[in-house]
Amino acid sequence: MKRFPAHAVLILFVLPWGLGCGESIDGRLHINLIPFCEPSLEQIQGEIAAYCIEVVIPGVAEPLQNCSKILEAVTLKVDETSGPVEVVVRGLNGSGRTVVLGRSVPVTLKSGEDNVLSIPIATVDRFALVAGAGGDCRPLPYLAAAHSSTVFPSGHVLIVGSISRDADSSKVAFLVDPVSGKTRLLSTPASLHRVSHSATLLADGRVIILGGGSPFGVGSAPREILVAGGGGPMMDDYSFHRFDPHNPPALSFVVLDRRLLHDRKIHDAALFHGDQILVNDGKSAAEMFMGLEEASGYVAASGVSDPFPTLNQSRAVTVVPLDESHGVLLGGEANHNGLLTVRSGQRGVGFLPYSLPGVRRNKPLGVRLHDGRVMFLGGKGELGIQPESPVLLVDPAVPTRVEISVDERTFPQKGYTATLLDDGRVFVVGGTSTDGNYRPASTFYLEQQRDDPNKWLVFTGPDLLLPRSDHTASLLPDGRLLVVGGLSARADVTFEDVAGSAEIIAF
Repeated sequence: MKRFPAHAVLILFVLPWGLGCGESIDGRLHINLIPFCEPSLEQIQGEIAAYCIEVVIPGVAEPLQNCSKILEAVTLKVDETSGPVEVVVRGLNGSGRTVVLGRSVPVTLKSGEDNVLSIPIATVDRFALVAGAGGDCRPLPYLAAAHSSTVFPSGHVLIVGSISRDADSSKVAFLVDPVSGKTRLLSTPASLHRVSHSATLLADGRVIILGGGSPFGVGSAPREILVAGGGGPMMDDYSFHRFDPHNPPALSFVVLDRRLLHDRKIHDAALFHGDQILVNDGKSAAEMFMGLEEASGYVAASGVSDPFPTLNQSRAVTVVPLDESHGVLLGGEANHNGLLTVRSGQRGVGFLPYSLPGVRRNKPLGVRLHDGRVMFLGGKGELGIQPESPVLLVDPAVPTRVEISVDERTFPQKGYTATLLDDGRVFVVGGTSTDGNYRPASTFYLEQQRDDPNKWLVFTGPDLLLPRSDHTASLLPDGRLLVVGGLSARADVTFEDVAGSAEIIAF
């Protein structure tokens, strides 16, 4: 990735502790805006009629803010005793709509000093390119598709795996800096050259990479379990103090001497109790990884039915954790759903079936909403075969399920991502469909209506710059969404163009 910083000096007055409104003020904040590479900031500049600066103070409902036609002319008075603050930059068009948006890491402003701050910005409600071929962009370190993406609390993003036959197996992982956008290629064991695997961030900051398949289409899926770690405890909530790009995770990859019990080419992996990973693929008996000191072992289920049936032609169920001990399960056979209970330090699980009506699904996407309900998307198979909406809403407290009406002719069938945004919307990006009405590179917002919690409407979102499927979409701690790599979803765009590129968007 390559971005070019635009330097601006903001006259941000900092009030030294103890001074009143009539006392002298001093201090300046030097802001480096770190933009995208395509379109260039110069191309966007013509749309910006004014810049607004907000200083967000913890515990204060309303941020300090001021606007000016020129960024350098914005002035604000900030008491340095407020502690760490976030600085938000908005570029507004003539109608007052935000065109570009950037949010800083937490920073402590000090009087009498020149405070320097780099703020990455992104276009709002439209995608901008941050990596790719041509122009001011640089391609990703290698072609990434069917890979995994892990976001650390520091904001760094770990990309692992490649579908490319030509990728260097000793370097099939890279780390993305959330501010500069720079990538750092990492040394990897040869068995990490895989696709459709899972990467799970444990409570202690290590990443466990399980399953997947050969990128060459031959041979068995790798059973080796790999650990990326060395960063120490990192899995606190994304609180005000955790977003710190200055402290990237220290990552090195180690192959454990323990292996998965079965090949898990396409599987679901759900984390409980900080280090227990429940793995199922609908083909072989489910197993539980119990941390680095124990071998993986089969899951022992108790209840009136098996939560992980294996007689369903390799249709994996999806488990969405609700807390450390409980998760909602859906998928596999028709009407197969319920509440899963996972015991700490044990491979035994309890299963309480909901037996809500539903068609067969293979590893649908699962998104836990802010209100505790779970949205399941896709996994139905080909268009029109099963008369049920591709999007379901399950309430584990009742339990009930609601179908969310979508136009299946234009909604993607597979290869897309679904991300819960901070404002509660679910953002669906990319994918493919066998229906001729589907438009590659399209996106959708699923939005809950205020008058009815069970009523969700679907709105068309901004098009991707490149039509992609089997990509990753990572929500960064500052609210931007980073979309990386993937396969081309349209015949006139090459695999190399898509798999070597990345896009970003702000909301």
